[in-house]
Amino acid sequence: MNPLPKRRSLRNAKASPTRRGVTEGDGQVVRRTAYPPRIGCYRSPPERLYSLRHRANPSCVEQKVMPCAAALQPSIRRLRCQLVISMATEMPSNSANCRAVSTMLRSLLLPKLYTPPGRAKLVAFSSDQVYSGAAQEGPLPETLSLSPSNIYGQHKLEAEQRVLEVLPDAVFLRVPWMYDLPGYQLPIRGNLPLNLLRAALKGETVRFSRNDFRGVTYVRQVIENLEPAMELPGGVYNFGSGNAEDMVCTARRFAKALGITVKITEESWERNLVMDAAKLERSGIRFAATQQGIRCCLRDYGLSDL
Repeated sequence: MNPLPKRRSLRNAKASPTRRGVTEGDGQVVRRTAYPPRIGCYRSPPERLYSLRHRANPSCVEQKVMPCAAALQPSIRRLRCQLVISMATEMPSNSANCRAVSTMLRSLLLPKLYTPPGRAKLVAFSSDQVYSGAAQEGPLPETLSLSPSNIYGQHKLEAEQRVLEVLPDAVFLRVPWMYDLPGYQLPIRGNLPLNLLRAALKGETVRFSRNDFRGVTYVRQVIENLEPAMELPGGVYNFGSGNAEDMVCTARRFAKALGITVKITEESWERNLVMDAAKLERSGIRFAATQQGIRCCLRDYGLSDL
């Protein structure tokens, strides 16, 4: 995977009849893109990376008070957007605010905001947490009947259902736990490799369960696959790396790849969030397995010889 390219100027851009928006002087098509407003002052790494790679037009309002959903309407019309991307991977922890996000997303997508000929397609991030509480073993398909065991998963699932009732052509991507290394002046929050590195530096012990199964995905693979995902038919899709190993084995493999020694306490609590990617792969979109992803990450940063 190549590093992010330098942003090229759109000074010589000209109008184009293509549905993607404008065409640069060299003929490369640039898609008109907007982001919905969010709670908080933090733009997620996926959103920042997509902006850098594809020169999108981020029109989200970054403030602590949830703005009216209709505030995005003028931006969508002004930019003549064909695509609205919701990458709100960070959600408030309390139930009222989680529900506010779900309600906002639904009201944002009322047909009056996206009527032809200027209707924009929605691509929104959901979460593997919709599978929390699932009793089935092995990779979990999108068709599984769900009853999430935590508030975050419950309201992610609610957002999917309520939006698809209004816009059946919307695409929801259920993403797993993602990670990156510090770089490109992007904010990086806690993730698996950084948690392990921090524990190794401080001599601390980390806890993982032998009965915890989930995919862990290199965020730049998510961005690479986001472009083809924009062409998917409406619906929900599992969107991330698979993992055939439990989290104890996964953590040890990551530590070995990073060249560090970490004290791991093994626990026994149960969870399965591993997603079945068969539906996505039938559309030609594939992710590296969790264990391969960390090697791709280290290679991208010139650290493959650790």
